Amino acid sequence: MERAPDATSKSIRDEIAKTKDFTGVTGMITIDAQRNATKSAVVVRVDGKVNRYVTTITP
Repeated sequence: MERAPDATSKSIRDEIAKTKDFTGVTGMITIDAQRNATKSAVVVRVDGKVNRYVTTITP
């Protein structure tokens, strides 16, 4: 929203669509042409009360 020239939905949408390699809490995020977020996913297995890292899937 800070990048948008005004607070209209069109301006905000257009700026979000330009997002490339944004470092977020879950890793790098890029918005594709269909406005979908492209980012890695972490697979965790829950064993009782223990969460165990399995792998990271990168698109």
